[in-house]
Amino acid sequence: MGTGAGIGAAMVLGGPKETKTDVAETCPEPEGAGAAEPSAAPPNTADIAASETDSEYVKINNQFFVPVVDNERVVATVILSLDLEVAPGTSDPIFTMIPRLRDAFLRVLFDHANAGNFGVGYTENASLDLLRRNLLSVAQGIGGQTIRRVLITEIARQGA
Repeated sequence: MGTGAGIGAAMVLGGPKETKTDVAETCPEPEGAGAAEPSAAPPNTADIAASETDSEYVKINNQFFVPVVDNERVVATVILSLDLEVAPGTSDPIFTMIPRLRDAFLRVLFDHANAGNFGVGYTENASLDLLRRNLLSVAQGIGGQTIRRVLITEIARQGA
């Protein structure tokens, strides 16, 4: 009830009004700014949005379970979910390749684990970037350049 009263009070009394100020009004123009070349202009936000949405995503159902072995004993299990970013119009053919992709991904994941990369720092950027590059390499070997990225959508380590 206290939260509802607080929300109601905020609605009646209103909060501080935001005012937008044009940056050009408050910041002096840097030296030589008038001589900027057209190529130095910031990118068009519509172009950026179009390039970011110019992809489709293929969800790889079922998680990957990777044993982490130390001294011939399983000490942990890493669980991952992967998705693929693909070129528009190519998701249907990629779906037919999922069994081969899963097999190739498992080989990469096992190699990654056997090299000790699922140890204590397994979530460090360098380790995950190496894994993404290797996964993408085998994915493109199967599905070609239509596969743009392998996305690690979930990762967890269970065990010691």
